[in-house]
Amino acid sequence: MRKNFTPLLLVFLFISCSPKIGYIGSQSSPTEKVDVFVDASAIKKTYDIIGKASLDPAYMANRVQHKQKKILKAVIEEAKTNGADAVWFKESFYFTDGTVINSSTTVDSLQRGFGIRNNTSIVKNPVYKYDEILFLKYK
Repeated sequence: MRKNFTPLLLVFLFISCSPKIGYIGSQSSPTEKVDVFVDASAIKKTYDIIGKASLDPAYMANRVQHKQKKILKAVIEEAKTNGADAVWFKESFYFTDGTVINSSTTVDSLQRGFGIRNNTSIVKNPVYKYDEILFLKYK
């Protein structure tokens, strides 16, 4: 007796390839139309932020064009389900704490002609970027 696991494998593949939206916020009656913004200045109506979402970091690690379209579709569906009128894909940047300064001094004990050599390196804080997805309800 041979079992066919192909349908189960296809379902697993489909589920694992879709973005995982982690919505946190309030819910109201579902909406039909959702506006999408990437810049705060483009939002002309007054609004309340009713929720936030995060995406699975493993899914976001290799973002390419087709994944961004899947993400947008999933976020819009999540917004409709939770009653949001708009979503705002907000980019945020932050710096890590501290600066690393390495300094070393080398003395030419073998008298190769360079005497005392000082080496200094400064590593400045890297900038990290992360995306917030905010769900908006118009007032």
